[in-house]
Amino acid sequence: MITRLTFWVLIGLGHVALFCAAASAQEEAADYQKVFDKVAQHNAQIKTGVFHAHGELKGNPASPYPPIAKLEFFCAFDFHANKLRFDRRLESGETLKIAEYGGGQYVRTPGQTITFPSYLSDIRLDLASRKPPSWIKIIDIRALGLCGEGDIMQSASFDDVLINYRKMERHSIRELGDGLLQLEWIHGRSVRVATLDKNKSYAVVRHTLMEGKKVEEDHRITVEKRNDTWVPVGWHSVDSTGEHSAKIDWKSLNEEVDSKHFTWEDFEIKRAHRVIDSSLPQPVVVKEFATETK
Repeated sequence: MITRLTFWVLIGLGHVALFCAAASAQEEAADYQKVFDKVAQHNAQIKTGVFHAHGELKGNPASPYPPIAKLEFFCAFDFHANKLRFDRRLESGETLKIAEYGGGQYVRTPGQTITFPSYLSDIRLDLASRKPPSWIKIIDIRALGLCGEGDIMQSASFDDVLINYRKMERHSIRELGDGLLQLEWIHGRSVRVATLDKNKSYAVVRHTLMEGKKVEEDHRITVEKRNDTWVPVGWHSVDSTGEHSAKIDWKSLNEEVDSKHFTWEDFEIKRAHRVIDSSLPQPVVVKEFATETK
């Protein structure tokens, strides 16, 4: 038989347990945000740079990509000045089922955007506020380890990706040893896991997405020091489109970037017919190449 004293003792213990659970949850949430503070601090060290990436895509039979294709990327950036150049090229021995998957060339500056898709012959100037076209699929080098297939399809920036991760609930943190830290998020049947290396400025070295017991995405990132900063030098990804792998060759990091990279004059103008300014109410041809380069 429970005495009155025993009853109140049990009530008190219940309150203590609830208080401890709430305090533990608050501490884990604080630790979670601190991890992303570290990730943000690390990526703040990546300010300017130029790199080439070369690799291969093995397309899934059900995807519109070819069975085998060469992947090439070129990127120049000055994040403080809000300048970005990104070229994507997909080359195959056969015609692509969807022409825009071939990629193209893209520039964004505070004053304008410049686009030159591989399947068209016009270079277009547009407003700086214009969103990146679907064919460019920009990879923000700072977010490479955190980006999933959907993020890349939308050309998501590091800031966008970081905000989304900070908002995620139902997460856990686990130490794996050797400086590795594992973050896990659960949403319905989906489980997303990121592995960070604290010995390498909290760089993300692996990122997986599972639906039930099936691995939908698996991204593995190799990082090395360049100019005293940890940066990706290679990656291998498997997602719904196929298997991607590439090596990143850094030409410069945290050094001044040649301004020519952020102009259409640095594009592959040999295949261009015109430069069109589409930022105006009525598009205007500002340059024609027919007689100069053809």
